[in-house]
Amino acid sequence: MDVTLEAVVHRLRTPLRTAYGDVHERGAFLLALTGPDGITGRGEAAPLEAYDGVPLDIVGQALERYAEVLSDDRGSTGPALLDACREVADHVRINSICNGSGEVKPFTMPIAIGKKQR
Repeated sequence: MDVTLEAVVHRLRTPLRTAYGDVHERGAFLLALTGPDGITGRGEAAPLEAYDGVPLDIVGQALERYAEVLSDDRGSTGPALLDACREVADHVRINSICNGSGEVKPFTMPIAIGKKQR
């Protein structure tokens, strides 16, 4: 499978006012997956750290790891690829980050392509 991952910044024409502050731009990642049949699927990951607590760079690291798995699919089936990405997600999981106050805030980075019911 061919995988393309591109970091982009969307600059807003006018700031978006929110309860947690004005948003002037949004960082995001554009993802394109092209299968052996030539069909391309596209998606976007655009966390907003002030809202969901997930930093953009952590999302980028996770997507890069998923891209490695998807690029090296070796003819795997869809379910096998999902399981491989879930395994990577377990390794990418973040135990904690420090927010601006110096307080440790735990969170986890869920896999973007679906969470297995356990």
